Amino acid sequence: MSEIDVSQEALLSTLIDIPMFSSLSRNDLADIVSMCRLCSYKKGEDIIVEGGKSSALYTILSGSVDIIKKGTTDASTVRLSTLKNGSVLGETSLFIQEPAIATVRACEDTMVMVFMQDTFSKYINTHPKSGLVLLTYIILDLVKKLDRCNETIVYEKECSVSSKDLDSLHSLLPFTMSDIISK
Repeated sequence: MSEIDVSQEALLSTLIDIPMFSSLSRNDLADIVSMCRLCSYKKGEDIIVEGGKSSALYTILSGSVDIIKKGTTDASTVRLSTLKNGSVLGETSLFIQEPAIATVRACEDTMVMVFMQDTFSKYINTHPKSGLVLLTYIILDLVKKLDRCNETIVYEKECSVSSKDLDSLHSLLPFTMSDIISK
């Protein structure tokens, strides 16, 4: 990770195109820019590590990241999703002081804006209208992510093989295990 310096004007023009920030006033956006850091991550570099401390809201300005969760075995991992430009991550760390629930890894060279928890809290208290917009966006984004997780769970539950499925397979393959072994 390396911290980068970009002109305020360039960053403002990028934030205007990101849904979370698009309805904020230019002055309120300028205050966000002055309170945040810009960081660059190389492909394969971890931004957040599962189980580690995370206390910031990240907005992807360019590039993409994979959200990765440890599997049931020590060596396995599961890619939960890929997030691209304009996506927000790390939002749960704004509300709870728990270890990170997944690893976030850059899929390509990626630039993110980092809004530290204490700075974010200060911002929403000094900019209540914009703070409400940001919090509403975060809540809606979390609800959408939860909905996608629920859809995945339902799909996986529905894809299990039922006894009815086995019966229909039996009609296609009338052989029993005894028939197969005896031949």
